[in-house]
Amino acid sequence: MNLDTFDCIADNAKGCVVATLPTGEPFVAEVVVFDTLGGVMGIRKLMQEGESFVYIGFPLDIEDGDHLVGQGGVSAHLGGDQSGVAEAGRVQGLKWNRTDGTLTGKFEFSGKDENGQAFTVTGGEFNLVVSDCSQALQAQTASTACAIIAPALRGNTRIGTTTLVLDDRERPSFIEARQTLDLVGGVWRLGAAFFVTYDEQGLPEITRAFATVDNGGYLARDVSITRMNWVPGEGLSFDFALSFDYNGTLYTMHDGRVDLKL
Repeated sequence: MNLDTFDCIADNAKGCVVATLPTGEPFVAEVVVFDTLGGVMGIRKLMQEGESFVYIGFPLDIEDGDHLVGQGGVSAHLGGDQSGVAEAGRVQGLKWNRTDGTLTGKFEFSGKDENGQAFTVTGGEFNLVVSDCSQALQAQTASTACAIIAPALRGNTRIGTTTLVLDDRERPSFIEARQTLDLVGGVWRLGAAFFVTYDEQGLPEITRAFATVDNGGYLARDVSITRMNWVPGEGLSFDFALSFDYNGTLYTMHDGRVDLKL
């Protein structure tokens, strides 16, 4: 599959993600997202039933070259009618120019879905120009976020944190409620991440959400955002609820609240 054949709608990156799904069907992302914690996600049939995505996660300090899935913080995930975390795979020829934002590579991975059925994603490629990829994320510790998780995720039943990570204090387009302390079950990071856009009047809207577990990002479904309050230069707050698949189990975050102080 030739990447140059396709022109995808982009979120915070320009470019495309393509692959061949386990059914043999070609996957062409309609939306491309760069995970500012490290990773590339291609999404097809955005916010619709039957939506599918592929996600390749990696550390922000990853070196150019070939990498095995499951080593060095490299992960992969397939979402859709058949969903699961990769058990094996590789990213080949990764090249990331952090000056001009170009990020390219090829990938393939395999695993088992929530029903124990094997799947393989082949012929994957990504070719992106990432917007503001060199901008450092900032931690804002005067803020708060919380949510209840059901069922318990590896023994963790809630998020409660005073650390929110964002990309811009004046007009954030990425916000993550990140908990790294007081977690159990071997979980070292747990939270929710939100992508924010602004309309012509400068009013914010949550366009995409993810659950974050360890080094993985999991596309949220049934996202509900209510009671949003935006005061430029001061803060952004909202209530949220969402659901996501993790290791074959459907989880919900409910009674969620983000109170970001800028």
